[in-house]
Parts: sequence; C-alpha cells; structure tokens
Amino acid sequence: MLVLVAFAWTDGGGPSRAQENVLQGCPQPGKWAIAVWGGADGVDPGEALASCNEPSVAAAYWIDPQSQVWTRWFAGRPEISDLAPLQHGQGLLAVGSVPLATPTPTPALTSTPLPSQTPTATPTPGGTPEPSHSVA
Repeated sequence: MLVLVAFAWTDGGGPSRAQENVLQGCPQPGKWAIAVWGGADGVDPGEALASCNEPSVAAAYWIDPQSQVWTRWFAGRPEISDLAPLQHGQGLLAVGSVPLATPTPTPALTSTPLPSQTPTATPTPGGTPEPSHSVA
C-alpha cells in the first residue's frame, strides 16, 4: 500500500525569503520526488511547477487528504490535467522530464539499377559472337 505523506511548512520552519515562490525539492530527470510549493496560495500548477528550471517537471500528482482522490498535472496537457491551484506548503509527487535524444540521421537510400532484361549475344570460343536464335 502506498502511503504519501504531505509536509506542511510551519511559520517557524518555513522557507527563507530567497526560497519563496519556488517549488522545493524539484525532481531530477526521469526521477520522482516529493516536492513542496513554497509560494503564495492559489498559484496555477503550471506556473508553480515551472519554477523548476532544469529539469522541468513532466507530471505531478496530489492526493486530497479529505476525499482521498488523486489529481494530476501533465506538462503541455491542460485537457487532462485537473490539479487545482496550489496552496503554500502543499506537497506534490512530481517527476522530472527527460530530454529527448537527438535522432541519429540515417543515410539516404540509393536505388541500385536492376539487371537488364534485354537479350545479349552469346560469345563463342573463337571470339565472334553468334546471334541468339529463338525457337518458336
């Protein structure tokens, strides 16, 4: 059973002024992390998650502690993202995006001419070709 613990900042142990308005604990490329929003209440998830510069966040999940319903956010996919605006101290489960590999160029295909289908003369031992005859 997966148990997700969300950490809330307290006034005495909160982030310093230099760390406000950023996501704390940004994930590494292709890795999951529990991250905490250190900014103001009511911030759009895309804006908050964009505070992780490199790597960027590919996806984030949050479980509502009251309803126990998971909500999600996917980079560039607003039509399937349903994560509500973030609140100060809200913990998220986030995964870092992995840069796409640059494809290796493949050499261009060249066509090889097919062997000729036209009849040719058959050489004779004497060096003079004899014309080919077809039998009907």
